[in-house]
Amino acid sequence: MSVCAVIRDESDALHQICTPVVEFDVQLAQWVSDLSDTMVAGPSLSLSAPQIGILRRVFVMDVGQGLQVFVNPVLTDAKEEQEATEWCASFPNQPLLRRRPLHVTVQAQDPQGQWFVICATGLAARLVCHELDHLEGKVFYDDLPDENFFQQFTLPWLDDEEDSPAMEEQQEFLDLARDALWKLTLWLDVLHEEVSMLATKPAIIEIQSMVEHLQELVDEWETHSREITE
Repeated sequence: MSVCAVIRDESDALHQICTPVVEFDVQLAQWVSDLSDTMVAGPSLSLSAPQIGILRRVFVMDVGQGLQVFVNPVLTDAKEEQEATEWCASFPNQPLLRRRPLHVTVQAQDPQGQWFVICATGLAARLVCHELDHLEGKVFYDDLPDENFFQQFTLPWLDDEEDSPAMEEQQEFLDLARDALWKLTLWLDVLHEEVSMLATKPAIIEIQSMVEHLQELVDEWETHSREITE
């Protein structure tokens, strides 16, 4: 059994497009074995090669029908939509509510190089899409709107217990967020005074708008947190 360390958070390996497999040999068999062992040990339902540091287009999945290996997978069809909470082994403490296709069709090769087609529905479709994203250098929050991600990121810290560790962490985060926003605002004020190139002004205005939006989100979050503790 060969269990590998799962790459976490913002590693560069999670943001690189994987290359196709061209040799169906002992090396590929070892990668598949490592992926399978690591997925089971997680435990996870699926795992992609880049999550264990292998930048090749391979992922494995097991949703109760035995191990399925996808080499050089290609999404050929996607229909309807579903929405559910999604987890990622590389971000174990951050579930996110995601929309994914309800039905997908995928063409891929097995470890011997034989092509096959699989139609997946529901959970299996979600997992396939999740792992395909990994092979494209994307993680599961990359295509979420900033506001959606920010709001979801705060949810695990909202707790009904006033003196809980989660509330303490939440307050620390709020303090850091307000400090960062204050510094950003000050920096933008200085930049407004110093800038001399007209072409840069639209970018500064856009950044200013983003800072104001973040300020509104922090205020909303702090108000919600205060209501919980009262």
